[in-house]
Amino acid sequence: MDKDDIKQLIKICAKGVPVADLGLDSLDFISNSIQKRRLSRIKKFLRYLNFQFERLTPQQIDNFSKLIHTSECEEVLSEYAESAMSTSCDLAIASTAILYAENSDNCLLSVDEEKIFPFGLHKIDRQLLDLFLAFMQMPKDLKRHCFADDESLFCERLAVNPLTSDYFQHKGFDLESCFILSDDLIRRRFLAKDPRSMPRAMGSSAHWEFAVGSTSISKKFSDIVKRATDLLELARERRLIE
Repeated sequence: MDKDDIKQLIKICAKGVPVADLGLDSLDFISNSIQKRRLSRIKKFLRYLNFQFERLTPQQIDNFSKLIHTSECEEVLSEYAESAMSTSCDLAIASTAILYAENSDNCLLSVDEEKIFPFGLHKIDRQLLDLFLAFMQMPKDLKRHCFADDESLFCERLAVNPLTSDYFQHKGFDLESCFILSDDLIRRRFLAKDPRSMPRAMGSSAHWEFAVGSTSISKKFSDIVKRATDLLELARERRLIE
């Protein structure tokens, strides 16, 4: 299928023509395009996984080698690979590779947390991960702390207000983006709802605020994502990726 065929296919799809009427060649092209994209992403995952293995200690590699051939480990690998194939975000794919390479040996996350993290990365984009890191890397003087209803669960309060708005704008996020995207981070369980029982936005233009909470899980996840950022930088230095 040449460029003219592709342009024609796009025009046909734009007109709402049923997929069944596109013809076998067109369907093959669509199928091949999807498979090519998924293959490209899984190759990235394996490339980052291999690069992360190079940074492990001999003992860690030995421990991982003993686990890799078990049925449980194979099942986990398939889940991580599915998560990696769902996104075009290199940072998310690298984060998945780091966790898979190390969690079985270092116990970076608990069993329940290990299920949450790949789910949270499913179809995620770089903008959302960057906002997550922006929340988690807020300077101490901008943070507000409080306890959740259960005092055994410490939850750090991260607020967007007139005092912190410049920080987020410097990170590349306007206030509307912070407000909208924070809900997605909560849904993915990277962040928690505002630990204070109060409206998410209130008052006049001079006094307004909305906030999220970071838990121990949030901190673990952010540590992995930050390490993935370093991994990507090293990979680029070694020209393993563009």
